[in-house]
Amino acid sequence: MSSYLYRVSRPEHQHIDYDEYDSYIVCAASPEEAVKIHPATRVGEKDNNRYIYLGGSWRVVFNDGTVDSESAYNSGGWVSDVESLVVENIGTAQGPYMLGRVVCASFNAG
Repeated sequence: MSSYLYRVSRPEHQHIDYDEYDSYIVCAASPEEAVKIHPATRVGEKDNNRYIYLGGSWRVVFNDGTVDSESAYNSGGWVSDVESLVVENIGTAQGPYMLGRVVCASFNAG
């Protein structure tokens, strides 16, 4: 399976507030997969919030693997409308072990 690096960003017309992400770089197999990876994703860090895109919104995944039945507060600082995102293929990743990893994210702390 091929793995690529994608820059995923919010459209310029979207208002970006404090405590929100504006973009991230992720390793994924396709653009469709790239937009469904939350910019807060840190593979291997158990104490970090993890999110899954489910039913049109982001949900928190707890450490035991269960998924919250409610949408995440403020979508975890990311947009819930993944269809509006701009996705650019910026290169090829080293291997499939990188799939699903956020390499870099831009967060606007407030």
